[in-house]
Amino acid sequence: MSRRKARQNPGLDALEGRTVPGGCNDCRAEATIHGRDPETGVYVVTVAHDPTCPWLAGVTR
Repeated sequence: MSRRKARQNPGLDALEGRTVPGGCNDCRAEATIHGRDPETGVYVVTVAHDPTCPWLAGVTR
């Protein structure tokens, strides 16, 4: 595993703490950008699926 940090992306940095549409091709999901992990530099994003999402229904069966 590489010990290099992920590169910073100013576009994603500007969205930190915001919720944006998208994240799933099967529903009207929203993604929240939480910022970068301080150790790895990887951006942390949470996707909230629509309750009627067929992908989510398939995963939770």
